Amino acid sequence: MVSVNTLCKNILNVKNSVIEDCSFYPDADGVKHIRIKARPNKWHENDCPLCHKRCRHYDSKCALPRIWRGLDCGGTLVEVECHTHRIKCPVHGVLVADVPWAYPGSGFTKDFDLTVGWLATYLPRSTVSEYMRIDWETVGRCVHRTLNDIEPERSRRLTTL
Repeated sequence: MVSVNTLCKNILNVKNSVIEDCSFYPDADGVKHIRIKARPNKWHENDCPLCHKRCRHYDSKCALPRIWRGLDCGGTLVEVECHTHRIKCPVHGVLVADVPWAYPGSGFTKDFDLTVGWLATYLPRSTVSEYMRIDWETVGRCVHRTLNDIEPERSRRLTTL
């Protein structure tokens, strides 16, 4: 039997995190949402989002939690909620601590960003935006965040011409 904790981690496709709670609710349009309350585990709660090294805690958690949108699961919108805090990296300065499910500065999970980036390589931006239920300008930002994961060696693209 699979626990709710394991199920939520599999939906988010993450390691190094702790699932604290999850709840279902409908929005004003009748669309179902699942809100997963998560946090990085103790070993990764003060990681720099750029170099992924452990850093000093800079200030306490913010009053309002941040919410990231994940990939839909069976027609249900997935959201991840976490109270974030800032860290002080010796190389990059003061930043919001890394969360294992999202790229730095993104309001979406890594899987969501990667799916948008992959779809954008094969479909027009307007089609991707309609399918993923996001603004067409957001498609470009998702592609920009995932570019190194989708095509890590862009310099080799034209070498055989």
